[in-house]
This record gives sequence, C-alpha cells and structure tokens, in this order.
Amino acid sequence: AVARAALHTTAHNTANVYTEGYNRQKAQVVSAGGLLRPGVGFFGSGAQVSTVTRSYDQYLVSQLVQAQAGGAALATYHEQIGRIDNLLADKEAGLAPLLQGFFAGVQGGANAAADPAARQQLVSAAQTLAGKFRSVDQYLTELHASVGGQVEGTVNQINTYAREIATLNKQVAMLSASAGGQPPNDLLDQRDQLVSALSQLVGTRVVVQDGGQYNVFIGNGQTLVLGDNARQMQVGPSQADPSRQSVSLAMASGASVELRDADLSGGALGGLLQFRAETL
Repeated sequence: AVARAALHTTAHNTANVYTEGYNRQKAQVVSAGGLLRPGVGFFGSGAQVSTVTRSYDQYLVSQLVQAQAGGAALATYHEQIGRIDNLLADKEAGLAPLLQGFFAGVQGGANAAADPAARQQLVSAAQTLAGKFRSVDQYLTELHASVGGQVEGTVNQINTYAREIATLNKQVAMLSASAGGQPPNDLLDQRDQLVSALSQLVGTRVVVQDGGQYNVFIGNGQTLVLGDNARQMQVGPSQADPSRQSVSLAMASGASVELRDADLSGGALGGLLQFRAETL
C-alpha cells in the first residue's frame, strides 16, 4: 500500500509537470510501529503513509508575491510613461524641433523686424507649434480616458480573483475538515496561483488563519478577502474631484470607502494610478 501510494503521487507529479502553479507532492512515509510479542519484544509492522505534502515554502511565496507586485507596477508605469516620452521627446516629431523652429523664427524676426518674410516665417512657426500643442492636448486627454478604462478593467479582474480565492477558501476548509485535517494540495496550488495573479494587479499581503484559509489584504491594509467572503472594489467619481475616477472598496456594512491612489501601491493598478497622479 505504501509503494502504491508513492507511485500514485509520482504519477500525479509527472502528469502535472506542465501545470502552471503546481507544486511537487510527496508521500510522507513513517514507521507503522511495532507489535508486542510477550516475552520476546516488539516486532516492526512495516510502514504507512501519514500524509501527502507539497514542496512549498510560505516565506518564499510571500517574497515572490511582493516582488511580482513591485515588478508589475514598474512595468505598467514604464509602459504608460513611454507613450508620453515618445510624443514629447522625439527628436524629429516631438515638441523639441517645433520649439527650436519657433525660437529661430523669433530670432529672425528680431534681427530683421521690417522684413515681411521674416515676420511670416515667425507666424508660420507659431501656428505650427500651436497646432502641435493642440494635438498633444487631444492625445493626453485620450490617454487619460484610456488610463481610466484600464483602471476599471483591472479592478474588475481583481474582483474576479477575490471571489475565486474566497470560493477556494471555503472548499479548502470543508475538504480539510472532512479529511481529518489532511491538506487538499491541488486546491492549495490553485489558490496560490490566484494570489500570484492578484499580486500582479495590486499589492497583496496574505495571512493564513486557522483552518488554512487565506485572509488577503491590499494597499495600505484594506481587507479584500476574509475567509470565504470577498469584498468588491468599485470605480467611480472621486468625492474630492468628480472629474477624476477613484477606486473604492465595499465594506461589510454595504458602504463604500474611497481609497487614496497612494494607498494602492503595487501591481498594474498601482502603476496606473501612480502614472496618472505623478506624470499624466
């Protein structure tokens, strides 16, 4: 029975070698103890499988989650700021050559104030520069709307992950209790994979509570998942500035609490909010 259990575990590992987020499992074999024969002593009765564990380190996973959140925020910020950099700093199509042309026209007009050609060159350079400013303004306005759409899409995905983690929390607690405390390893892998994906959207911290359920916190300590309950995030007009979209978190009472952009650091959402606040 012990050898069969070990073979089943090995076969399961082989079958899931390409499964994303899967952690290798191992059948833990212990001595089955001894049987007492009066007057002789204890004779060994073989071995037995005590449990099946997975190769998993909570500390390393926690460090990975934090690193993923920071990396995703920087990647998102870099991607967004590159769109402005390409617009403004391009040596051929950006603002710089038009500004140079405008000031060259100003200098030419100053040097030959009575020359109609010099004055016309200045006017043309000014009109071209003004046109560029208008197109830049339109582009940045559209970029602002695009960022708002990305924020809303990211929040919707965060809500989806939160609900799935809460559902898995419930399943893990039920199966573990029915199995006498034995861990449902495959469900634990699925849940960790969801937490990993969540960390790439927003800074995430996980606390393991009794029963093996995850409490998931985001931002500055706001509760997103508490056991088998998931709170939902929302996007809507800011109370301080209705023209700007802000992110809020639904509380257990049903009320929504608006979150500051600075409280939602990490992940794609943190990168988008930082870009919008500091650069755009």
